[in-house]
Amino acid sequence: MSGRNGKTAATGQRRAEELKRARQVWELRLGGATIRQIADQIGISVGGVHKILKREFKQRREAIDGMAEQYRQAELERLDMMWAKLFPIAIHGAVTKLSLDATDKLLKISKRRSEILGFDAPQKIENTGEQKVTITRTVIHVERSELDPDI
Repeated sequence: MSGRNGKTAATGQRRAEELKRARQVWELRLGGATIRQIADQIGISVGGVHKILKREFKQRREAIDGMAEQYRQAELERLDMMWAKLFPIAIHGAVTKLSLDATDKLLKISKRRSEILGFDAPQKIENTGEQKVTITRTVIHVERSELDPDI
């Protein structure tokens, strides 16, 4: 018998078993079990364990990447709100301690935004092997008679 999406109850049950096995493999690996120990305990091949772990790592990495992007966006929005509050103070006419403090805070917000967006990432410097070095050698000629007699 098919469900609304054309999948049978047996397919759903098989998927549930796969998810349960994947969770067991993951938990055993986190607990320190070797790939061979997991394969023996679950009753699948070493290759099967590798396949499950690879899929689990990928899913978790994608989830973490998504959460990191959400955090990055939220942080940028917070910085934008702070910028909007401080900017009018910084550019409002006369230079005062308040406007200078606001300007300092704006620069810090700008620096933080640049860090989050990766604008201040280290630059790659390529060594072409064509560096030129200038060596200067200075020779001082001293007559023996000019030296300290105690030397």
